[in-house]
Amino acid sequence: MRVFSLSRLTSRERHVIGLLRGTDPVFATGTLPDLFDRLRIAANTAGYRAAPAGSAYATRHELCFLGALAGLQRGHADLGIRLGGTLHPIALSCARRLSQDSLFLPHAAFVRLTGMADTCRELSIILVPALRPSRRQSICLPNPGTLQAKALHFVQERGTTSTRDLNDYGISRQVVSLMHKRGVLERVRLGLYRATRETMRG
Repeated sequence: MRVFSLSRLTSRERHVIGLLRGTDPVFATGTLPDLFDRLRIAANTAGYRAAPAGSAYATRHELCFLGALAGLQRGHADLGIRLGGTLHPIALSCARRLSQDSLFLPHAAFVRLTGMADTCRELSIILVPALRPSRRQSICLPNPGTLQAKALHFVQERGTTSTRDLNDYGISRQVVSLMHKRGVLERVRLGLYRATRETMRG
């Protein structure tokens, strides 16, 4: 199984990897270690394989669970996370407890899942694309002069646009998510959007 250097991860990601291995001494208090023990036991039945304790590398299985926890912490308009069997409720409890302890995993951990779909599927971790707005649903165009109108014009001019480019232009991820929900933008793939056909007719 291919591995990934822990040095490429953030400190919070490394802490969670430690919890997944049952070896992290930093958070060995409260209910968090118990929750991760339950998650690890359930994951083992699905074929989960962690790196040895103290290893400087993370396995792709560990990265799959790391990304799943990141996705469950936030919830995403573009993609959802579904874990099979008893994994989902336990993983959700772990994600919520991490959030309560202000241990928010980075968006990059979730994005990393898109390149490991087959590996994650082995562990019953499935990325579920969000349903696009119904064609019968009326598109709620932004009012002229608003931030959303500015964002829509930017995307219309550029075509397919990344959330990073939008952020550099002053448009937050939350605004992009709202425009996606309203049917103004459609997702091409994770982190990339374009204006919907209905808005282009305008």
